[in-house]
Amino acid sequence: MSPSVPAPASATSDLDTPAPSAVRVTAWLALAAQLGIVVTGALVRLTGSGLGCPTWPQCMPGSYTPVPHPASRYHASIEFGNRLLTFAVLATAVAALVAARPHARRNPGRRLLWFAAVPLIGTFAQAVVGGLSVLTGLSPWWVAAHFLLSAAIIAATQVYVVKVTGAGGAGTAAGAVALPLRWLVLGASAVLLLGTAVTGAGPHAGDADVTQRFPWHPLLATALHSSAAWALVVGVVVCVRRTASLAPRDLRRLTSRRLLTLLIAQAVVGYAQTLLDLPPLLVGAHVALAVLTWSGAVRLAALSAQERVDSDG
Repeated sequence: MSPSVPAPASATSDLDTPAPSAVRVTAWLALAAQLGIVVTGALVRLTGSGLGCPTWPQCMPGSYTPVPHPASRYHASIEFGNRLLTFAVLATAVAALVAARPHARRNPGRRLLWFAAVPLIGTFAQAVVGGLSVLTGLSPWWVAAHFLLSAAIIAATQVYVVKVTGAGGAGTAAGAVALPLRWLVLGASAVLLLGTAVTGAGPHAGDADVTQRFPWHPLLATALHSSAAWALVVGVVVCVRRTASLAPRDLRRLTSRRLLTLLIAQAVVGYAQTLLDLPPLLVGAHVALAVLTWSGAVRLAALSAQERVDSDG
């Protein structure tokens, strides 16, 4: 009998060289900052402060800070405060990239450094897109692009978090579970995209004087958005059923169940805000739940992909 040849060890597995705590902590901070800036951006829009700073990169003509004026101080302070938060987001992005460099050198092939760089690159891109939305008088197209770019940054940052936390499981159940995760993420993308269609046609333009909106009826956009959301719920229910055989603490099982809970909460808030004529507080909650749901869908897909990579290694 010929001697068995041991399988080659994966030179790229994150499990071979676990990420230091600094890498994991900065990754989570970068993700939290990207999620948070979306919520504060929604606060700017829902308080009508989108043009509180009417110029960019300056806040007021000739000044980078708000000029005291009783009529606009409130809105200018909110918009300027959101701009200042960009520096906090930038700091977490820089910290994540700096912490990732040594770990990335020990794990070639994982593209860790690329994913770690996305929050930093994305923050600069967001500053430009946000500036264009101001300079165009809060054009709904640029405001939608601002939100969707945040969604892309959140997705890449969430994938990076999964990579550095080594959250992949044992790698034996990936083929058996065979979650339709690619379709799940595509469905979540469609829900987000249609959500911006609802927002861009609705009443919360970000400033009382803004009249340009998307050229379709808000109820039509809402119906399409709601239909896509319920289709996503069905997809997540399938994921929950297919992870039922996994260990009780399996991360994919927990993530799919939490994602379903988020979607149900999102549905309740969504219908409530529609029935109550879009109160700003509920709309803000809807935005917060939207980015958490999106992040959860990407996390579920990334967990399964990570498990397949570790299993193949």
